[in-house]
Amino acid sequence: MRALTALVLAGAVGAFAAPITDPVDNLPELVEGNTGFAMDLFERGIISSEDTDGVELTWGNAEAMETMIHSIALRRGFGAVLAEGVRRAAELIGGGAEAYAYHSKGLELTGYDPRGGMG
Repeated sequence: MRALTALVLAGAVGAFAAPITDPVDNLPELVEGNTGFAMDLFERGIISSEDTDGVELTWGNAEAMETMIHSIALRRGFGAVLAEGVRRAAELIGGGAEAYAYHSKGLELTGYDPRGGMG
C-alpha cells in the first residue's frame, strides 16, 4: 500500500514539477519519482532535515516539493543526490533506503505505462 501511495504522490509532484523542470531540460517524470522517494524516506526516518538541507519533506508539503524540485534541477545540496535517480540515491543514502527505491532497471516508476503508446 505504501508503494501505491508513493506512486500517487509522484503523479501529483509531476504535475507540480512540469513548469519548473521543463525549462531546465529535466524530465518531470524523473523528478516526481525522486521527490516522492525522498518524502517516503523522510516519513520513515531514514533521512532527516539535516540530510535535506533543512527542508521538511513531509507528505503534502508543497513548499518543500518546490524547494526540492529546484535543488534537483540545479543539482544543489541534497538535490544533487536525488538527481542521480532513485537507485543511485538509495546507494548514496544507505540506511535501508534501497528497499524503498521503486524503479525498474534503474528507471523511476511513472504514473503511466508507456507500452500502450502509439508510434
